[in-house]
Amino acid sequence: MTEEKKKFPIPIGMRNVKTAASVLLCLLLYRFLPRDGSFLASTSAIICLQDSVEKSVFSGFNRLYGTALGAFLGTVLMYIKQAVTAADLTIILASLGVMLLISLCNLLNKNESIVIGTVVLLLILLDQSTEPPVIYGLYRLTDTFIGIVIAVAVNKFLPAPAALKPEEDK
Repeated sequence: MTEEKKKFPIPIGMRNVKTAASVLLCLLLYRFLPRDGSFLASTSAIICLQDSVEKSVFSGFNRLYGTALGAFLGTVLMYIKQAVTAADLTIILASLGVMLLISLCNLLNKNESIVIGTVVLLLILLDQSTEPPVIYGLYRLTDTFIGIVIAVAVNKFLPAPAALKPEEDK
């Protein structure tokens, strides 16, 4: 009878470890910053952490592109919302903004940016922030960028799964 290798009941791979490390770094960083953007930075890190550095960079660019477009449209729509105080304007602006963002991403062949772009647009438009819309939009863009940089750095500097295997297992 051969002795089987004992494994942890739930396998924890390097991508799992790298994702957790990226979130940890985002959360720690925002403990020292004067405002809290830890949720968006951590979310960006989770989404951007892919199985290779190249894929993480590609995902990061798409996320940043979508975030920039969503932040821009959300900011413009927030200024319109503030200028016109009709009770149901937010509902109409949110729906039109989502439609416009999806159309722009399709037109610019940036389909990978649609989901995050619409999320950021809605985050800006529906949040009850007291910040001026342009500042709030820039914060969302900055938080996304921080999460992307952390995810790419962790993916680059922590070893790849193959590098951890003993020679006889390769």
